[in-house]
Amino acid sequence: MKLKDMLFMHYNFHSKESSAACTFPNGYTASIITGGECAHTSEEAPYELAILLNGELYHTTGITEDVLGYLTEEEVDEDLRQIEALPA
Repeated sequence: MKLKDMLFMHYNFHSKESSAACTFPNGYTASIITGGECAHTSEEAPYELAILLNGELYHTTGITEDVLGYLTEEEVDEDLRQIEALPA
């Protein structure tokens, strides 16, 4: 899975915020947001990624202990690859 393959949905018509999620066969979900006042994003690094397991934020994957902010498309693609490779 790559970022360009994900479908982003806007929160509402007037918002620049959007989100996408992908659940992998190993049970982990990558939740990605872009834009918005509360997101850890910038023009140069417009993505924030969280790892979920069973619908809950999951901090013990070895990839991160929190959400990953200020990511580029290439960084998101690498994180998606790592999440997909996690053991079930």
